[in-house]
Amino acid sequence: MLPELASGVVTIKTCLRFVLAVMPVATVSAQDWSELNTLTFTPVSLERSLAVGTAGAPENGSERPVAGSASEPVPEIVISRIQAVLDDIESDTAENGENSPGLYPLLLTLAGIYQEIGDYGDAIVALDRAQGIVRRWEGLYSLDQADVVEQLIEIETSITAGEQVIGLESDLRELVRRNPGDPRNVEILMNMAGRQMDMVRHLLVNGLPPEFILNIGSVNGLGRTRFAPPRTARSMAASMLRTARSSYGSAMREAMIDGATDIPLLLELEDSIIDTYYFELMNPALRRDRQSYRGAGRLRFGGVNALEAKLSNSRRYPGTPEAVASNLIEIADWNLMFYAFGHAMGIYETARAYLLDQERGEERVAAMFSPEAPVPLPAFMPNTNVYSDRSNVHGYVDVEIVINRFGGVRDVTVTGGSENASESVERRLKRFVYQSRFRPRFVDGEWQRNDRFVQRYEFGYSST
Repeated sequence: MLPELASGVVTIKTCLRFVLAVMPVATVSAQDWSELNTLTFTPVSLERSLAVGTAGAPENGSERPVAGSASEPVPEIVISRIQAVLDDIESDTAENGENSPGLYPLLLTLAGIYQEIGDYGDAIVALDRAQGIVRRWEGLYSLDQADVVEQLIEIETSITAGEQVIGLESDLRELVRRNPGDPRNVEILMNMAGRQMDMVRHLLVNGLPPEFILNIGSVNGLGRTRFAPPRTARSMAASMLRTARSSYGSAMREAMIDGATDIPLLLELEDSIIDTYYFELMNPALRRDRQSYRGAGRLRFGGVNALEAKLSNSRRYPGTPEAVASNLIEIADWNLMFYAFGHAMGIYETARAYLLDQERGEERVAAMFSPEAPVPLPAFMPNTNVYSDRSNVHGYVDVEIVINRFGGVRDVTVTGGSENASESVERRLKRFVYQSRFRPRFVDGEWQRNDRFVQRYEFGYSST
């Protein structure tokens, strides 16, 4: 339990776990400042397990199956399944020829079995043949081959997140472009965007595969070779993030192309687009020269536009005052993160006045604007941080925090912590807290100017 403090001090029920991802360095202690400077952060609730790298660990794509890694022999039942499908393929081929349409589902099934056992080479051969059959009967750009391309992407991603995956994603997007209005497009584009975001996380955590490091191209007409500027993990991840955002936008356009607006689906797609802005906000490595919030105008206004579109739709569905006010607060939070204090406070006031005008009652208004303790921002963010889960040392630090009326931190005092909370950890934590921002609270008829509360932060780092 956190210690009791003087009157006016409250205990927050949420805490932050901060995870340190470092590479092993034999000559540097785990308490060295240079290691602590690589910390990243993600919010968790106090009720969740303190163990680092178990509950709530993000899927960052760092562990992928590798072809040929399975050492156990293929079970007899799997061999029997493969033989049964091969027999069906041989029978259909003998009866209807090598390009029989009936071979398509059989080849997909065969590729799926090969993929299960890690035999990616034979899986790709089966899929290539299936794609050739579709193109022969349905046309070069038939969307019927989308299942084949998606399975090829899954296999290539399992082998390595390299150029081949990007090429296949481009092929899939071209199929969607050439088949506008097809009801399958929305799901294809949503799945595509999800995979692209997974690749962003993979690049940020694992860096670039070898084939990305250097591009060598021939200059036409000059007969000599030049070296193209090397690509970095940051630039590739930033490009892929914009591509994912574009994929979600294309899915929205496809959802509206037939004129039958599915508001719940549009809201889901809007949330997905907004999540990409939150992801970029919380991962500075994606921004050129790790650009500060204050200078990231494109990011700020892009997020505002997406949030305002969501607000407009929320007035129609679900249309409740709470939903509208919540979206207004989210816009205010976003502006506050970019130091646009005037815009933010004005929107907070608008949201509060709106709820009162709707006669929602002081209790509901207080629940949104006068919580037990200030809410760390961004509050509407999903688990968008990218960090390594290699931590094997963890603990906690309790701090007393004072924030001003704009949610900025004025003072931080360490009040306690675990035995392994060293001075280096405490100093790095203080730096992080001072750079944090919280949602202002409206109490006793005014926005609090010196809001004091207690917060617990969990930490973790690698000791090797």
